Amino acid sequence: ERGYAITVAPDATHRITGVVNSTPIGRGPNTDPYWQCPEVVRVFQQSDLEPILIPPEAAQTMVGTIGLRATGPDTNTDAAPAASESSSPKSCGSEGDPSATPSALPPYPAATPATREREFTGDNPSGRVWMRQRAMTFSSPAEAEDFMAAVQDHWGYCAGKTAAVNRHDQTQPRTLGTPGLQEGVLTVSDSGPSSPSPDCAQALAAKSNIVVAVDVCGVKEPS
Repeated sequence: ERGYAITVAPDATHRITGVVNSTPIGRGPNTDPYWQCPEVVRVFQQSDLEPILIPPEAAQTMVGTIGLRATGPDTNTDAAPAASESSSPKSCGSEGDPSATPSALPPYPAATPATREREFTGDNPSGRVWMRQRAMTFSSPAEAEDFMAAVQDHWGYCAGKTAAVNRHDQTQPRTLGTPGLQEGVLTVSDSGPSSPSPDCAQALAAKSNIVVAVDVCGVKEPS
């Protein structure tokens, strides 16, 4: 039944560790009895991207395979990955040419300043495994959130349709599956033109102003 003005102390990871001062400021039904202290969100820079990407040992445990290895050193760029023509906000097709094969992702914001990529390959009994991680910084957490929302809408419009997807470092026409969302992670599977079942998948998640995209092919359950 009482509101408080609260001064807090965050730690190095920007999480609240203690209350410095708590002063009653009012009574009445307009106060929330379940006051929740917010997390102070850190804004990341290009130098913060390297530790976000996981090593092959952790990756192979997550996807259920063995023998993953890095194809080379991480790739760093100071610009967003190349994007296709802008997509229509209300359909899967390209806004400039509706007859063209649409991209599997909507265009990146022009101001996306830095990207770091790490790629793994390996072999299992069913064939070659390929995995690519990409961490991208956006100008603000709001811009990263807007991009995630655009991806979710785009994948919804493109479900069951053919889109251009980068697989094994080549752009290929692939059929997108039904997108999913679980605990803030967007996922969609895709399959080749002659395959009835998906053999690859992509997942995206955001934290503050960073979006991490992971593509994987060749595992038993890519979604």
